Amino acid sequence: MKNECRQMQDNCKNEVAKTPFPENYALAMAYVPYQSFNETYDAEKAFCQGTLFPCLDKPFVGC
Repeated sequence: MKNECRQMQDNCKNEVAKTPFPENYALAMAYVPYQSFNETYDAEKAFCQGTLFPCLDKPFVGC
């Protein structure tokens, strides 16, 4: 699993390096839907997964 993650990170770095970044582009836009407070991960697992909520724990498929 770690090798797959490393390869994905390397691929993303290569794509970012090829992408032009004009000064007038916005860095990011976020959409954060309302989240009801249900089941949560414990602190250690939440840190590793990048989210406190299991229902938001989705696979990363982009760069």
